[in-house]
Amino acid sequence: MTLEQVIIFRWVGYFSITLIFWFGLFFWSRYIAYPLELRKRIKKGKSWMYIPLWWKENRSRQNGTRAGTVFIALLAVGSSLLFFGFGVKLMPSVTLFLTIPLAFLVWFLFRKSVVYVPNLEADCYYLLYRRFARDYEHAFSEAELKNRTTWKFNDLLLKADKQHHFLKYVKTMAASEEIPETEFRGNGENHEAVTL
Repeated sequence: MTLEQVIIFRWVGYFSITLIFWFGLFFWSRYIAYPLELRKRIKKGKSWMYIPLWWKENRSRQNGTRAGTVFIALLAVGSSLLFFGFGVKLMPSVTLFLTIPLAFLVWFLFRKSVVYVPNLEADCYYLLYRRFARDYEHAFSEAELKNRTTWKFNDLLLKADKQHHFLKYVKTMAASEEIPETEFRGNGENHEAVTL
């Protein structure tokens, strides 16, 4: 192996490890750490948001989610610093200077990816709210309409969650702009709209 091949092989190795941690942070934030954002939104007054049972009922999973998020973020920054220090061979002072921009990029990626499920939930809630507002136009006051929508929304998501289809249900509802049945039969996507 020539010196150039060794350098390229080392560069590709460090870069691959770095990419694994960055993609890991993205998928972790999007599909595991999203209850952190749901909880934050509930504290900001969106009390209708639904937190899945797997996270809400297990304190160790809550702590594990927080610790895992910090750990993966540190791995993403650390692997990037190793890539710049040993793969690209930047001076140590320049590599350390990159810590702040990399930490900002980690924070930015986390913030952009952790809102995926909460945004889907918001789309689903407002879809249900508009449906109730249309169907019961003058039957309820604004407060009653919000209460009924919140109750129905949480009931639908709880049923889907108990069947271990929470994420699938929310994605289906947001994409189709229909309110699917909470019972998904087998692996098929056979679901019909629920009549309210």
